[in-house]
Amino acid sequence: MSAPARIITNPVTGEALTWLVTGEQSGGRLAKAEIRVHGAGRGNRLPHAHPCAHERFTVVRGRMAIDCAGEVTVLHPGESLTVAPGVEHAWWNARAGELCVHVEISPPGRCEELTELGFRWAREGRIDECGDPGLMLGAALLAEFGDDIAYEVPPRWLQRLLVPPLARLGRRRHPDVAVAA
Repeated sequence: MSAPARIITNPVTGEALTWLVTGEQSGGRLAKAEIRVHGAGRGNRLPHAHPCAHERFTVVRGRMAIDCAGEVTVLHPGESLTVAPGVEHAWWNARAGELCVHVEISPPGRCEELTELGFRWAREGRIDECGDPGLMLGAALLAEFGDDIAYEVPPRWLQRLLVPPLARLGRRRHPDVAVAA
């Protein structure tokens, strides 16, 4: 008998996530999660991109709004949308009540580790109400997971210049954050 699924929560975004298929289980092809969010406007509102992965959202229940490269789409149960690598996006529950969405990321890279870390930071109060970890913690995150997540602001040329020294400061200030430093 397999172990019961473990649900992780993010009190800032309101997400409750269960891994349905891990990268290891799929032989590195994909990771799949079920995310439940209660309440209008709750979800992953911080615009971000996945440089090397496709992310597919399929609504199971509720309505999901997704801003994909500046264009907002509302998905209903049974509808899907795939975000191409490098395309900035954010998503949220488009109505009151529960949103249940299945999310697949392919290839998964280190998305599971990144997600678990972000949810832990939220539970520890390390991120703000928008899901932003702040300058030094954010730099440490980008230095560690830059192949898996990217942000358009500040501009990438400025990130390339500032992330390395800020990440070193972030790791000194928060030594438990240095995942593989």
